[in-house]
Amino acid sequence: MRTSPAFQFYPTDFLLGTAIFTPAEVGAYIRLLCHQWESGSVPNDVKLLARLSQSDEQTIETILVKFSSKKDGTLVNLKMEKVRKDADDYRKSRSSNGKKGGRPKKHMVSVCLPHGKHSESPPSPPPPPSPPLSPIDIKTVAEPPFSSPAFAQAWADWEQSRKETRKPLKPTAIKLQFRQLKEVGEEAAIEMLIHSAKNGYTGIFAPQQTRAGKSTNPADRNAGTTNEAPYVYRTDRDTDPFDFDLETP
Repeated sequence: MRTSPAFQFYPTDFLLGTAIFTPAEVGAYIRLLCHQWESGSVPNDVKLLARLSQSDEQTIETILVKFSSKKDGTLVNLKMEKVRKDADDYRKSRSSNGKKGGRPKKHMVSVCLPHGKHSESPPSPPPPPSPPLSPIDIKTVAEPPFSSPAFAQAWADWEQSRKETRKPLKPTAIKLQFRQLKEVGEEAAIEMLIHSAKNGYTGIFAPQQTRAGKSTNPADRNAGTTNEAPYVYRTDRDTDPFDFDLETP
């Protein structure tokens, strides 16, 4: 008989079942349970049981109430046999699943159709993925200040530049920038958008301006003069990067 090297032990059941046993009787009883687990049963002979359990015949007479006779004349503890059967069933189920490649797959649901036909319904498909977020349509946010293709291209480049710096424009910022660009005129607006996108700015600046309103032309710096334009366009990095201010120097 192929036997597992260990068996399930239930402390509560064992303590209740041996509550009136002496320590010697408990020791003899657990020894006989171990012999039954290994051999399938124990002999129906008091002297042999005393030798197997390393106890005396009087002790065996007391604990024999825990065993029942089999058809072959040997003795078994019925609780131990139930534990053996549960262990065998579990081992067989694991072996069967392993031969099938793991846990058995869920069975298809059989659906009855008219005229005695049957069909198996496939499992429910997974929910479709959420559609990607669409980019902002600037026409739904605000009307662009200029309708020429040149301005549309410059604005698209500026918008893409902001996305690449991980600071995409938000609707409020778009409205404010349209308003300010309209004030400087189309030609200047296009020039500023191209310049700011090319340099990766987060704010819109004129080519010859810095945030302090001073010229970036080396000739002007060498001459000690300041080429001040009529407006200064800046974005304050210490505050909201989408704020757009127009100031007079």
